[in-house]
Amino acid sequence: MNHQPYEELILTALQLNKAEKQQLSAHLASCKRCQHLVTSWSAVESALHSAKSVAPATGFVSRFQIYQQTQTAIAHRKQSIQSLIYIGIAMIAVFVASIIWFFLSYSPGEIIVSTITFFSGLMRSFTDFGADALMLFNSASPSVPFLLVINIIGWAAIIFILWTLTIWRFAHQGVTQNEQ
Repeated sequence: MNHQPYEELILTALQLNKAEKQQLSAHLASCKRCQHLVTSWSAVESALHSAKSVAPATGFVSRFQIYQQTQTAIAHRKQSIQSLIYIGIAMIAVFVASIIWFFLSYSPGEIIVSTITFFSGLMRSFTDFGADALMLFNSASPSVPFLLVINIIGWAAIIFILWTLTIWRFAHQGVTQNEQ
């Protein structure tokens, strides 16, 4: 016999309609197992209703709040570390995949020739830039280097004044913190 529907009716006795109560009474008349469940459940309910409620110890709420805050901070820290680890692993995987693709796409000879060509072109660009700058200064009027020095000194003075004002402001007004 399937006792499941009757057990549910016994445990939800306050919410039964008239037909369910009649069905349960008919079943209880012939079933010792369900009769035992009714008496046991009644004993449990009476024990629950007669139990004294106990107040928490002094300071329980503050200790619990501190505990919750600590656990939340630990969970946030753990989640941050896990996120950083996953991002790091992903970056390493992309880097390794790029290196593997690069070495599978080009022969060692092509890599060496391209590297030497790149660095020699870079050095040539620096040399050409230096020669062009020297030629510009030699062909320009004598006022160009003077104006360049004045320009650099002017920008340095503006930056120094702004830096000094910022330090003065922090020293006299302090730093405001946005705490949320």
